[in-house]
Amino acid sequence: MLSPLFLVPVLGLAFPPISSLVFFLVYYLSAISSMPEFYHIFYAQSSILPGVFVWLAYGLCLSIPWAIARLLRVSKGLQLLAGTLPSLFPPLYFLGAVSPLFSAGILFPGTGLSGILLFLILQVLTLHLVASSITNFNTRSHPAVFFGISVLAGISLILNLSAPTPSPPPGWTAIDTTGQPRSLIRRTPWEIRLAKEVLHRLNQGDRVILLPEGVAEFWSGPALPFPWSTVEQTARLHHATVLVGSEIPVGSVGRVWDDSLVQLGKERRNFPARQPIPLAGWNPFSRSHHELSHWFRTGVYRIGDRRSEVSICFEDILIGPHFWGTLLGHPDMIVSVDNLWFSKGTSDRSIQSVSVRSFGRLLGVPVLRAVNQ
Repeated sequence: MLSPLFLVPVLGLAFPPISSLVFFLVYYLSAISSMPEFYHIFYAQSSILPGVFVWLAYGLCLSIPWAIARLLRVSKGLQLLAGTLPSLFPPLYFLGAVSPLFSAGILFPGTGLSGILLFLILQVLTLHLVASSITNFNTRSHPAVFFGISVLAGISLILNLSAPTPSPPPGWTAIDTTGQPRSLIRRTPWEIRLAKEVLHRLNQGDRVILLPEGVAEFWSGPALPFPWSTVEQTARLHHATVLVGSEIPVGSVGRVWDDSLVQLGKERRNFPARQPIPLAGWNPFSRSHHELSHWFRTGVYRIGDRRSEVSICFEDILIGPHFWGTLLGHPDMIVSVDNLWFSKGTSDRSIQSVSVRSFGRLLGVPVLRAVNQ
């Protein structure tokens, strides 16, 4: 599904500047085409027009780095790097949504960050071919380019034939949920039923249990509300770990929050999102609700006996947090959680799953994922 995407920057940068902008804009608007619908559902809007505006604005934001890169009077290879690199650095992580770099996990599985380098080299060589073909390209004059592409294609084939599919460790399990109620009256019984399922899994011997993003109502203070206090006590008794998605207030005003994965068990810890979704989460100008960003955290934590990168919601489709988490944190597992109640019937669900699993494939590490749908 993702492997053809390596051609997106190649083709886009081969066009003249205006055509290049249109090409990238069409690609990104297609990739995030579900945004108007789930924006409409998330905010319970009577009109879909605000979602359409956000969709067009975000698509334009994603396209601008490539449009600027195309205008640079440098080689095509440097244009490619100029369009790629901004999304790897905060606060521009959001520019890495649906990045073609995720295709590196499909083409060069198990190679880690060196696979991204191989991927970029393949793109540069292919871009050289495409750009040269526009100006009376002679295949005999570029044997080194063809040789390089052939070698990389051979490496990709060998890696795909030999790459294993790692599974989560024994005793690690994820519980998906559906139909999370929005009203508090209906939500409490729903959380109690979920907690009973967790207690059952603990009694069955599971060591690490992962729950989706935001399944527990907002927590404040050191004391956990029922039923999660019971879950924590039982997890501690069984020397197990339960990972629960919740929002944790920062300060006493009630405006600023951390979108977190909370570890319950022997030790309680908060693993906050590095980049919450803009507007709906990360919105420093909002007077009512703002989720903090933690750009300079690796997102890698010791969970059980594994070094796990925690990927929360929007981070699944961002290449930057995964890149720095791998470079600085050296994870041997990825733990992914989402709350996608607002995206029923859209492509957003599959995009997030495919993206984070592709990065796990690049690293050659298992991905454990829990989703509320």
